Formats: sequence, structure tokens, C-alpha cells
Amino acid sequence: MTSATLDPNARAAWGQFFTPRASANLVASMAPLPATEDWRLIDPGAGVGSLTAALVDRWLMETDLPTMSVLAYEIDPQLVEPLATEPTTA
Repeated sequence: MTSATLDPNARAAWGQFFTPRASANLVASMAPLPATEDWRLIDPGAGVGSLTAALVDRWLMETDLPTMSVLAYEIDPQLVEPLATEPTTA
């Protein structure tokens, strides 16, 4: 599922704005990367997961740490299952 497949009226009611990939990559490039193996990421209002995916991509390319724990929180029932099971795109 992508943000384009959602009803615009429902998005307005939820106050949803989905971050474009280029913007997500820019924000992810500004985040400090972990210096420890016990690294956790919390994404409140994860939407389709664009910001989380961009940061995980950067983390995989720039670190050799073996694990990362991600907690993505989303209240829109249309996005919860796809967020947990599908690759994220925006």
C-alpha cells in the first residue's frame, strides 16, 4: 500500500501527511548514528514508514552493527498491517 491509494478525505480527517522519499532521506541523513549495539528507533505516527525506512537504509549502509530495534506506531487501521508486513514506499 502507498499513500496514493488512500482516500484523500480520510487522510484529511486523520491529519495525515506522508513524507516523500527525498525528504525522508534528507531527515535520515541528519540523524546521529548509534555507537552501540543496543540501538532503538521509535517512530510515532509512522504512516507508511518512509522516515523509518530511510533511517534503516542509512544504518545498514553506514554501520556494521548487527541489530536495530524499531517500534513504529500508527493509529490508522488501513496502515497498521501493511506497515508491519510490506516494504515501505511513499
